[in-house]
Amino acid sequence: MRVALALGLALLLVACGEAGTPATVSGPALSAPPRLEPAALGGVIVFVDGEPGGALRAVDATLGPDAPAVGVFQLAEGARASSPVVRREPLAVDAPEIFMAVAAGGACTLRAFTRTLAPAWSRALAGTCVQPAVAGASLLWPVSDADGARVERLDAMTGAPLGEAALPGAAVAPAARLGDGSARWVLPLSDGAAVVDASAPGAPALIATLALPDLALSSVLAPGGEHVVFTARAAAGADPGGLGDRLQRARVTAAGALEPVGEPILTPVPMEAAPVGAAPGCQARTGGSHWWCGGGGFVATGGSHWLGGYDLTTGAVLFDVETAEATVESLSLGGDGRLYTGGSHWLGGFELRAFDPALAPDPSAFQLVLSRPEMPAAFLPSVAFTCGRRTAALVDPAAGAAELVLTDAEAVAAPPGTWARAFGGGDNAGHAAGGDACVLSAPAQACGDGVLDPGEACDDGNTTDEPLGAVPTCSADCRVQRELVSAAVPLPLSGLVSGPLAPIRSIRVRYVSGGVRVYGELCVPPGPGPYPVMLAAFEGYEPLGHPWASELCSFAASQGTIAAFTQARGRGQGTDWPSEGRVEICRGEVDDLRGLAELARALPEADPARVGAFGAGFGACTVTRLASLGADPQATPPWPGVGAVVLGASVTDAGELYARHAQDPPPVAASGAIVAALEQATAGSPDAAPVAYALRSPALDAEALWEAGTAVMLVHATGDPLAPVAQACELRAALIARGATFFDAQVSATAPAYLPAELVPAPACPGMDLATADPAWAGVDFAFFALQDTGTYDLTQLGMLAVVDRMVRFLEAHANQ
Repeated sequence: MRVALALGLALLLVACGEAGTPATVSGPALSAPPRLEPAALGGVIVFVDGEPGGALRAVDATLGPDAPAVGVFQLAEGARASSPVVRREPLAVDAPEIFMAVAAGGACTLRAFTRTLAPAWSRALAGTCVQPAVAGASLLWPVSDADGARVERLDAMTGAPLGEAALPGAAVAPAARLGDGSARWVLPLSDGAAVVDASAPGAPALIATLALPDLALSSVLAPGGEHVVFTARAAAGADPGGLGDRLQRARVTAAGALEPVGEPILTPVPMEAAPVGAAPGCQARTGGSHWWCGGGGFVATGGSHWLGGYDLTTGAVLFDVETAEATVESLSLGGDGRLYTGGSHWLGGFELRAFDPALAPDPSAFQLVLSRPEMPAAFLPSVAFTCGRRTAALVDPAAGAAELVLTDAEAVAAPPGTWARAFGGGDNAGHAAGGDACVLSAPAQACGDGVLDPGEACDDGNTTDEPLGAVPTCSADCRVQRELVSAAVPLPLSGLVSGPLAPIRSIRVRYVSGGVRVYGELCVPPGPGPYPVMLAAFEGYEPLGHPWASELCSFAASQGTIAAFTQARGRGQGTDWPSEGRVEICRGEVDDLRGLAELARALPEADPARVGAFGAGFGACTVTRLASLGADPQATPPWPGVGAVVLGASVTDAGELYARHAQDPPPVAASGAIVAALEQATAGSPDAAPVAYALRSPALDAEALWEAGTAVMLVHATGDPLAPVAQACELRAALIARGATFFDAQVSATAPAYLPAELVPAPACPGMDLATADPAWAGVDFAFFALQDTGTYDLTQLGMLAVVDRMVRFLEAHANQ
């Protein structure tokens, strides 16, 4: 693993809306859902602020509640809007990804927007419509006008009509896609329900209808498999508002028939929360099984003082509890198996709570997640998940405005994911939502049109890993675009290179991470391997990061390791490898590095059990957070962890770093850039965004790092003017508090020998017991090297070279098992 020589040296070196024509949904179009819901697209939350009128807003979920909008589309006065829905396949930056129906004056218009809410296209009619449903590269839009009731199929990119199917009655709510992997959709109608098949190109086909003369349907949920659940009320003499007071279960048979299952389930009170659920035998996103997987599946909903759940197969009551909320108005099912409940509360405040039915079927099973006592009770929260960050969108019908309250999943120990959520969020299928394009299983744009067409084993028809050449190719699983950069990269590192380099393969990859497309480079040694994998994250303090360093990656591979360098989001602007997104500092960058690690571990030459990582500056925070995931048994997909990390010039407390560089006058010339980068990533100062700063402070991850069993070496210059050595000392102290024993040493930058205690004016960290000789590195799990009396990491100095050599041996001794 001699790669550490080049990587370590290099890492330590770099450490130093327009307004639109009105149109929406009127009549039955907006009778369900009873309130507007947010949609999650990658790291962006899209929601309607104010109704009627108001605006469609897109907000970055990685920032705090005061984050500026990514985009705004102002609705015309009096216009009514459906909830937005999103197409989650990764698309070009300017492609239509967000869709919403808006209505005014008896006209209905379907509008398409880019992720920044720039209008892309629109389609209008004189009549009524409901919220569209996203069906791969097309939309299913139920409409009703003088030509009758029908569901139109439109091209999502252009809005061009592809065909239509006549319906026996007007749709009253959006369609739900069955969770059986087929392209069959169920629509609730004014006098029953219908099933359409959209598997063939062109027009959808009406394949089944179900008459329910005694029920007025208000929504449909497809929890998975053949199962369907309608919310309904009695057809005669019932209040036309709300979701109703009964659940009607149904199934779509193998022959395509739609038939009811059992008698309607009567709820104790009218439903306020759109139901969520999961099918029998479902698979949890964590890869394991929760209480709602297996057995008979379930469906849950809520209302005034009540939250209830029912067995999807038998209709039996699973839980029936009085809630802390005055009214449960929103539900979402987290990947941790808990039901997240939002609603108005007693005492005039807002609380977001989590309920775990596996603990106890009583109010004590509720756990407080977020409390906002200043919020008036009229606020109606709606819970959504995106990229591991939970969000709550609050709509106040009295004031006609919405406030977006963001909470981070890690801050409350809630993993990402949602199951079978009605309205606002795509096709409402019963399977796991897939992290809103946060997983690498989504195809990149270069791999085709984002649709698995009939006869294709892959989005572009590619079923094998094609030979790499000058033309970019898609991998067999369509996850990445790959391009051979060079078979032998010349290296301007004469001080590090002795003799000719072995030929290597340098593979540039462009892959999807958290809804954005980012670049990486994989450098592979010659021969079959297996080779260990070395990850690298060197993110400086500049908002756009440092230039790409392909020569370092190539040198690493020439030394017998697979090197994986990430061009993290927002970095590389102005180069040939510009990654999309924006610099987040130790948040989305962790996803970027993990995605590249998985690609590297999947190479046939790789030994996936031997993974090490370097990080410097903010990159050290990224590497620390990645290593900490090894302690998370619910990580999706499972993450084996990192055997050892070396953290150079590390940032461990973002708040302290901000306070240091925000002084007047600033301590160093780079202070302004550091403060600006932190404020841009967190949308404020530590006082304004304390959670955002805490989540960028890896000293707080010491418990997870300890539990993950990762070996840690810290390297820091005692005179570093950007990241003070006290930052590394803070992480060292936190690990010692959990049981770590450190091998401590201070060295001169000009000489390779250890400095004895009598020659050290002051130890870099309190309580250091300075060593004077190398240990057996296999027996050392934690080490701290301080570069005495220097503020740089000069590669020409013998003391620095000696430290790097020890970094190499440390990593070699702590390969994953």
